[in-house]
Amino acid sequence: MKPRRILSALRLSFPLASAIAALLAAQPAFAFTYFWDNNGTTAGFGTAAGTWAAPTTGSATQGWSQNTGGTVLPVNVTTATGDTVNFGNGATGLAAGTITVSGPVSTGNMTFASGSGAITLSGSGTINLGGSRTIATAYTAGVSVSHSITAPLALSGATIVAIGDTGTGGGTRTLTLGAMSGTGGLSMGYTGGNNGTGLIVLNGACTYSGNTTIDCTLTNANTEVRLGVNDALPIGTVLTIGGNAGTGSGRTTELNMNGKNQTLAGLATTGGGASRNQTVNSSTAATLTVNDASARTFAGLIGTGGTNVSVAKGGVGTWTLTGANTYVGSTTLNQGTITVGTGGTLGATTGALIVNNDNTGAGTNVVLNLATAVDTTKGSLSGTLSAPSSGTNTATINTQTSRTFTVNQTAAGTYAGAINGAGAFTLGSLSTNTLTLTGRGTFTGNVTVSAGTLAAGINASGVNTALGNASTVGRTISVGTATLRFDSGNVLSTNFSSNTVPAITVTGGTLTNSGSATNNALGNLTLAGGTLSAASGTGNTSGYGVWNLNGTVTSTGTSTISSASSFPITLSANVGNSNITSFDVTSGTLTVSAGLGQITATGDEKISGLTKSGAGTLILSGTNIYTGATTVSAGTFSVNGSLNTSAITLSAGTLTGSGTVNAVTVANNVSAILSNNNGSPGASFTTGAVTFSGAATVNTFSSTTSAAIIAGSLATNAAGTVTINPSAASWTSGSTYNLISYGGGSIGGAGFTQVALGTVTGLTARQSASPIADTGSAITFTVSGDSPKWTGLDNGNRQTGTT
Repeated sequence: MKPRRILSALRLSFPLASAIAALLAAQPAFAFTYFWDNNGTTAGFGTAAGTWAAPTTGSATQGWSQNTGGTVLPVNVTTATGDTVNFGNGATGLAAGTITVSGPVSTGNMTFASGSGAITLSGSGTINLGGSRTIATAYTAGVSVSHSITAPLALSGATIVAIGDTGTGGGTRTLTLGAMSGTGGLSMGYTGGNNGTGLIVLNGACTYSGNTTIDCTLTNANTEVRLGVNDALPIGTVLTIGGNAGTGSGRTTELNMNGKNQTLAGLATTGGGASRNQTVNSSTAATLTVNDASARTFAGLIGTGGTNVSVAKGGVGTWTLTGANTYVGSTTLNQGTITVGTGGTLGATTGALIVNNDNTGAGTNVVLNLATAVDTTKGSLSGTLSAPSSGTNTATINTQTSRTFTVNQTAAGTYAGAINGAGAFTLGSLSTNTLTLTGRGTFTGNVTVSAGTLAAGINASGVNTALGNASTVGRTISVGTATLRFDSGNVLSTNFSSNTVPAITVTGGTLTNSGSATNNALGNLTLAGGTLSAASGTGNTSGYGVWNLNGTVTSTGTSTISSASSFPITLSANVGNSNITSFDVTSGTLTVSAGLGQITATGDEKISGLTKSGAGTLILSGTNIYTGATTVSAGTFSVNGSLNTSAITLSAGTLTGSGTVNAVTVANNVSAILSNNNGSPGASFTTGAVTFSGAATVNTFSSTTSAAIIAGSLATNAAGTVTINPSAASWTSGSTYNLISYGGGSIGGAGFTQVALGTVTGLTARQSASPIADTGSAITFTVSGDSPKWTGLDNGNRQTGTT
């Protein structure tokens, strides 16, 4: 018989040998399933102890066995990345204890069995997980047990950390993990049983390079991933929080920051539904930073119940928030875009909003897009812009049509970016501090200042201003019991004569300026118990006023226009208004203690005037230097200061005061009243030439025999009679009182014949007034009468005489 030939590669052709060698090389190594056994051949696995190493020494007290019941003596084993290692086997558990990992070891899947106690894998040795692997923990229904892997883990594929349950009992099943490194990603979730919570605690700073998912595939269960250290998740990972839509109520898939800060390369959601809350929370202060270069949407909730999370956005990508977030910390936008989608919010209404652009690369813009379907209310607003090496950087908040962006400024802040869009802006009623806007915006909605101080800190550029688009028809700026402050000149317009800027209403509050802010054009201004103040004006030496009043000033209640400087507030420089500012004091009193002037800057000189209408009282108590005409058509116009440069026409209403004015022309109207001292006995009213055009009324109020009205000259007209009504608290019999004194030696026009004495108020029953007289320098009248005097007794009866 021929001998058996032995197959040898030497006897094969070279191509066939190479193919077989390649095939053999491509076969995976054998994968084994091991069980950690601490009691040798005794059934079961004993109490967890010993050392897992490479190789692991097998003995009667520790090691790896392939026997599912723990009845075979462990042998020396080096676990590999294709193996599965188990700590317990179903109901045959491994009792609670600690296994030390020494040196690098490898495995594939890892399972903690439902029957096992609390197992800890500790030590400094790294556990290398090969490929796409699972770390699974199973629990007995209703039993809360904690396992820990504090030894480092190295991931090389998509690793799944799965917490399961053998039934539907409640309780919390906990797995604590240490630091994880490697090239893989990580998915964590509760995957078996219902009515419980799977808790995964990350107690090490992970650096693996893949992405991360937190999920829950059950309808009535929760998954919580809790951070144990700052940046427990890799700062370069994208975290996705998922969730089964399910039917249970109040179920959550949660990242619990646990007072630790975390930076991510992205945060998004997937799945979820009406019964599944996908959340990021923290019981104590923590900051979530999302540095994302891509576009992602987070539809979950950050800070449910107002938890103490602050949010920061970096990266050039767009992060869209559509959840009704209630976190109470701040929101900081440093790079890229945050879009608050329909139904979304930026946390609690008290949380600060910071919109920065600290990037030095030119054209790197920062954008905050507010929601289209809800109003946005935030705490204090601030933000800065960098100065790039070339080009420009911007920071923009985009408001939405028919929506209001409200800021409650409780800390002083400056926002250097723009506010754009079609929405409105409000400094809210909870504001106690100052918000300064130093960027130019284009938003077209109204501005409301309810409390605190809103400061406009930059001049306009065309129609773009710190307070939005200045030329939008119908826009208004409303100031309640608050302050609107202009910290720059030309805030609303670069044209000092503009009257197309938004109408401003000040109700109980103040519109003021600061520093050298000057030449600010105002359109229609309403003061409802409010104040317009020129608090400073160091720049006014240029010939421009602090404020230029180009529209109608309407006043109700007790209102004020004041100035802390010697420079005047200028009247209209708008040719369309014929350079006239109208004061419509509909009720109450408007006191103007600031001097009213006109622009005198070279090339921009204007002759400006004033009209007074409305039933209320306008009081000028400053030094007024405008030279245009003044017309009084209703109410009371009182000059307690000086108005020596403007001719006054009194067509109706009352002209009075204790100061000095220029020439006065009184219309042919008995309702045109010239008076002194605001209708009370006392100071004289000094005027230039007074010309009566016909019938008129003069009410004088005397406290001495001196003239109540001192006129430069006096003229009447045959068209009507001038009636003088003298009044005093008391008159002295035998005294002659000067009612109107005048210069020029005689009364011009129709002369004294057109002057008559009307009602004398203040006479006693024993006094009478003589007809008025013209002395050539004054119109006078004399009081006659006697005063009773007791002269004695006559048989017990008192007797009187006269003095």
